[in-house]
Amino acid sequence: MGSYAVVRKIMICVVSGFRITQGRGIFVYMPSRAHTQGFVHLVVITSLTVASKRVDLESSASLYDFYMLIWKAFYLEYILLPFCTFA
Repeated sequence: MGSYAVVRKIMICVVSGFRITQGRGIFVYMPSRAHTQGFVHLVVITSLTVASKRVDLESSASLYDFYMLIWKAFYLEYILLPFCTFA
């Protein structure tokens, strides 16, 4: 499997995870906070998608930067979780 296929599969998994959590937030936790949570997810998904298009698959530094961006997005979501789910 080539590098492009691996990056594509990673993006599918990450974006799917964000969409699932967004759906849970809208329908299960706090519908009143759905707009805030939806906006945060949209910004994160968009930045990850744009970054995935710019990854140079031949460059270790570029792949590392993309990997770190995924972790930063994860931690951002984790930090913002209490603000999106609790009143």
